[in-house]
Amino acid sequence: MKNNNNLNNIYQYPILLVEDNQDDVMLMERALTKAGMDKPVYVARDGVKAIEFLSDISKNYNSDSDYFTMIILLDLKLPKKSGMDVLKYIRNHPKIRNLPVIIFTSSNQASDIKEAYDNQANSYIVKPIAFGDLLAIAEMLKKYWFEMCSLPVIRMNTL
Repeated sequence: MKNNNNLNNIYQYPILLVEDNQDDVMLMERALTKAGMDKPVYVARDGVKAIEFLSDISKNYNSDSDYFTMIILLDLKLPKKSGMDVLKYIRNHPKIRNLPVIIFTSSNQASDIKEAYDNQANSYIVKPIAFGDLLAIAEMLKKYWFEMCSLPVIRMNTL
């Protein structure tokens, strides 16, 4: 099943990975590549950088497209501003509040899971230990978010 979006000039579904651990970034990028994901991955290493990127998103794209969309893979335990702060920023920003946010963290604490869903996370995934499990997650992300779902689209000049 393919996404049937009729907009002609749309930037193709980049991924914002908000992750401070370089090893986790490398492993996720490797898993996404092995899963056949050919979408660009942008990395923000802390919560402040993620918010800066999102607040100035039209300047961060190397595209002439009039529209954009993305999914956000968000760690909770980040320096400077927590992943929960980033999630709250996204959900309170009128132009980007509908972008899918997948919490991707090592925390399996019930309180973190509850708070993430209370703040409208779309999904909560605990980081696996084995690369094979990470690859399976990357394949599921690709299948679900990029093949089955119709993602929200935002006009660049309205930000």
